[in-house]
Amino acid sequence: RPGRNRTEIRYIRDANLTALRNVLAASQDAHVKNFVYLSSHTVYGAYKNNPIPITETVSPRPMANFQYSHEKGLCEELVQEFATDNPSTSVTVLRSCVVMGPTANNYITRALFKRILLGVSGSNPPLQFVHEDDMARLLCSLVLHPQPGIFNVAGDRTVSYRDLAQIAHRKLFHLPAPIGYLITQLAWKAGIQKDSPAVGLDFIRYPILLSTGKLKNATGFRFRYTSEDALNAFVATNT
Repeated sequence: RPGRNRTEIRYIRDANLTALRNVLAASQDAHVKNFVYLSSHTVYGAYKNNPIPITETVSPRPMANFQYSHEKGLCEELVQEFATDNPSTSVTVLRSCVVMGPTANNYITRALFKRILLGVSGSNPPLQFVHEDDMARLLCSLVLHPQPGIFNVAGDRTVSYRDLAQIAHRKLFHLPAPIGYLITQLAWKAGIQKDSPAVGLDFIRYPILLSTGKLKNATGFRFRYTSEDALNAFVATNT
């Protein structure tokens, strides 16, 4: 079918926001004492002037033209409103990088099933991943031991985009930025690819590198898997 149009994107966004509002309302009615929301590092936005690494003190700048980033930003606003209105509830927001592992399924894992990965000439950015088992352990830990606040989540160390292609046994084809953005946008509008509009290339051109010091200091949590371990775990099972 054709790529998502504005009406469809708005419907999905509104449906997700409505679902979150319902969950928050039910949590308030039930006097829930601990609420953990899994957000995304994309709320920071992929910008050339982002600090490296980026900490939780940096204000979110969701990208209006990237549905997932924009939607997560709106969801975080709802969660923060809930936290303000319910001071007796421990509210935790996790801004996570891409989750990887044997059963992971997201826009990056789907891209790895394609024969060719698109890159931007002159860019070989470092990327972060978190293993699904580490994410599960972290969520369980926060359920059992509430820790209110906003925390970045990412496995230790990074994987370069070029190494990602090599590990996944995929060809990496670089294009000059103007051509790459044009082709990606045309393919999105034509429904040839449904991963993201052209702005999605910003995430492999200006990656968001997360600092996880706050999480580790506050909770004592340690990641068992590096970013490369998480990627290898997915590749070994799925490609």
